[in-house]
Amino acid sequence: MIAKSCAALLAVAVVVSLVSCAGSDDAPGSRPAEGTTSPTASAFPVASAPSQRFDLRCEQLLPATDATALFESGVTLQSDMTGIESLSGPRGNAVRQLGGLVCLWSDGRRYPPADEAQAPGVWVTVRPDAEQQWAKYASTYGESALALRCGTEEPPVTCLGEYGVHGYWIEIKIRGVVANHGESAVEAVTPLVDRIRSAVAALPEPRDPWSVPANAASIPSDCEAFLPIATVKAALRQTKPIVYSVGDGWSLPGTIQTDAHYGGCFVGTTEQDDILVGTEWLAGGAWAFDREVAPRLAAGKAKAVAVDGLRDGDAAALSCDDAADTCAIDLRVGGNWVRSTVFLSSTSAFSSDDRRAAVAGLPALGAAIVATLAG
Repeated sequence: MIAKSCAALLAVAVVVSLVSCAGSDDAPGSRPAEGTTSPTASAFPVASAPSQRFDLRCEQLLPATDATALFESGVTLQSDMTGIESLSGPRGNAVRQLGGLVCLWSDGRRYPPADEAQAPGVWVTVRPDAEQQWAKYASTYGESALALRCGTEEPPVTCLGEYGVHGYWIEIKIRGVVANHGESAVEAVTPLVDRIRSAVAALPEPRDPWSVPANAASIPSDCEAFLPIATVKAALRQTKPIVYSVGDGWSLPGTIQTDAHYGGCFVGTTEQDDILVGTEWLAGGAWAFDREVAPRLAAGKAKAVAVDGLRDGDAAALSCDDAADTCAIDLRVGGNWVRSTVFLSSTSAFSSDDRRAAVAGLPALGAAIVATLAG
């Protein structure tokens, strides 16, 4: 079974000098045990990487001046989406693995912020080869899901539009909309949405898809087969009962999970819908690790951690994000990218001691993942 995605939770050769550390200095309980040693320094092999399958750039899709007119403050196209929820990490890069396009215009603040409606931003995802997936979405949710919809609260508001156009699936999220001159939010954003739809409608058929390398280690699609609950509980030193949180439905992320070989397993309690740790993977995603995590290692924004079972060309990095209040271990293993994230404050069911123990246990959880993929 595949767990639902948690909303509270986004190729070059890089030589990294590995240091002995299992976490950031600010992460309680995240330091390695005495005697922990680091892997030897090595160069990552250059991973086969996908490319965008149609000729459309974010700048062509929507000039920043068009977006700015909707908001009280200016927005610009963001070139670095590292650390932005759903636009980076295994999930965010899954769209790119399908040859799709992801664009974000914002005012530079972390996106989305805690108060999503207040921060101006336009987020556009375009994925190819989605005719059948879009048809399933339309038949599942009906007309209400096919209309541009905006919040009804006082401005600023959030708007969402999803469209099947010429075999492409477009998802448009617009936050912080301030309707002018008595216009409703829907009327205000419609010209922008129409521009995006027209640009995609003019595209030819996408180029051939990229394939996951045949030598990438196979990842079980069933959470219990991939990471048994007993293993998670032991690695993260938890005492209370925990289970995988399971969701259903059909959406653009759902199609990506199916088609891009992306998956996620999220662990919470049996009593509340609180998530302690989420493990996501992108099969064949070593290229995305190289693109996103390896530069952070080189820049000292993430620290290498010793994980039992890593082989030549594999790597492990641990980092904590103060803004998101998370700590994560990223694994480049068997040609794949696997990330396990502990959510430090998004859950009330787990005590601070529980969460500190979970952070300290991330290297052990990483070792369990490596052992599974080693077969």
